[in-house]
Amino acid sequence: MSIRSLYDRLVPPAACVAHQVVAVFTRLTLAQVFIHAGLGKLRGIESKVPFFADLGIPFPRANVWLVAVVETVGGIALLLGLGTRAFAAMLLGTMVVALGPAHRADLVAAMTPSPEKGDLSDIGPWMLSLLLLWLMAHGAGLLSGDRLIRKMLPAKAPASQPAA
Repeated sequence: MSIRSLYDRLVPPAACVAHQVVAVFTRLTLAQVFIHAGLGKLRGIESKVPFFADLGIPFPRANVWLVAVVETVGGIALLLGLGTRAFAAMLLGTMVVALGPAHRADLVAAMTPSPEKGDLSDIGPWMLSLLLLWLMAHGAGLLSGDRLIRKMLPAKAPASQPAA
């Protein structure tokens, strides 16, 4: 057996397994982060409103509620692997908003080369955004509610050919 043949037999299945493991651990990690953050906001809505207002976020009370619900429900959905791409996109929206008003100075500092100022990996919403983008691109993986639902749905009928 040649090295090429061995490579062709082992690497693709290993890559597939690795991809599935990454999908599960990414979902579970993000689920834990967002459920915790969302429940924290839900438990202290009124204490978060002034913070959102100080950041210049319009309608701070409504936006605290919106973010708290999106983070909590989105985190639960990621945990179960349900609607993964859609919830990852919604959660990414909350991270983009967090990066703007709340972390603008951190982003600027991270872009200037200086060991004292830290780098992008020190900015939580930036790192969470990367993981959410990965989930949006790759999906929930095989061990997910999305996959189970897809398996239970009837197969798509082939598209009919137009008459000549």
